[in-house]
Amino acid sequence: MKVLLISKWVAGATRGDFFYPGVWRDTFELALALKKEGIEIAILTPKIRPEHIARFKIEFGLQLKNQKIRHIMAPTYNAFGAEWGLIRLKLFLTELKTIRSFDPDIIQYMQFGASLLYPWVRNKPIIFYSCYLFTPYRNEQKDLQAKQFDWGISEVFPIKLYYIFWNVVYLGLACLFGAMTLSQMANRGAIFALMHKKGFDKASKIFGSKTKVIYIQKGIDFHKRLKLPLPQKAESANKIIFIGSILYGKGIFDLLEAMRLLQQKLPHIELTIVGTGPSSLVLRMQTLVEEQKLHVVFRGSYHYENKWDLYRHHALFCLPSYSDAYPSVILEAMAAGLPVVTTDVIDSPVIHNQSGLIVPTGNIKKLSEAMYRILTNTKLQQNLGQTAAKAVTQYPWEITARKFTKYYEQLLQPRVS
Repeated sequence: MKVLLISKWVAGATRGDFFYPGVWRDTFELALALKKEGIEIAILTPKIRPEHIARFKIEFGLQLKNQKIRHIMAPTYNAFGAEWGLIRLKLFLTELKTIRSFDPDIIQYMQFGASLLYPWVRNKPIIFYSCYLFTPYRNEQKDLQAKQFDWGISEVFPIKLYYIFWNVVYLGLACLFGAMTLSQMANRGAIFALMHKKGFDKASKIFGSKTKVIYIQKGIDFHKRLKLPLPQKAESANKIIFIGSILYGKGIFDLLEAMRLLQQKLPHIELTIVGTGPSSLVLRMQTLVEEQKLHVVFRGSYHYENKWDLYRHHALFCLPSYSDAYPSVILEAMAAGLPVVTTDVIDSPVIHNQSGLIVPTGNIKKLSEAMYRILTNTKLQQNLGQTAAKAVTQYPWEITARKFTKYYEQLLQPRVS
């Protein structure tokens, strides 16, 4: 059996620091798990920027090569702003070439999005595997502006006009051959596979009468975690860790304000920030840290495989996000035995007062109080961490891959009989 995984996001395809999109992590780890099931896998993504090729090869490329997983790259980079139409057209042309050369039995997009493939692959199932829970949030426009300014195209009018032209072309083709909305994709026969329960419930209610909607839990890569020694408690007792993009939507600026309040009660507390984002927002974060004299260690873009060591040397994981469906970092933190403080907008396995604490989105006072409660109560910290680690043991990528393999076989059975 052959499966083509298509991701419009890949690590190292944007300008600036080496950026890890969550969609790429899901794509990479699922591909490795499917390969263990005996499936022949190819991955299609945009290409890696020249300055990031060496790092991508070390962190991802060598593993893909060793596992004999083909990585095909379309002749375009990731970017934000007016150029999205041309990027998707180049991806589509590479999709057609890859389908002819690789001849997959299953085509699986690793995110919801328009596809122009429908008229060209009528006998091949098309699956969209994604989350489905995102909502608009405060300061979302500031995030978009920062992404477009730092990661997007030039503001020179002729260049923008060029990309606007290709956007119109793409929209026209999408309306003619593909689908721009989820309802249109459902009418085309696309299969929606959801990574998380709330997304599945929502999609089933809206699209269940139009197309197949299935639930296959997203997984966790436990292998690196199991090899790490336990840290000394004294090393991590006062340390909080945040892993995510430096964006308003991830709640990083709320976390900094909560740290200011927390330091008034716990002067020796320390926050580790891991991740990157648009340079303007990274600079804003660093400026606030300096002005407020916050005890913050900024690690930037951290090596993919070494993140487990960071989890294990902290006492608490915090992600006060405004717009996340089912973040891998929460699953990973739980797997590492960390209690989690997060917000009520996120769908995750965290159960309030059992495996972590859930606070109202945007409530900085409650956020600070939740972190204080865990850090000053060793028994609570241990109980939350132990429950968290136990709760996610049922979610390795191997189980996800087995469920997908079984579903692929069901889809292909009518073609064989």
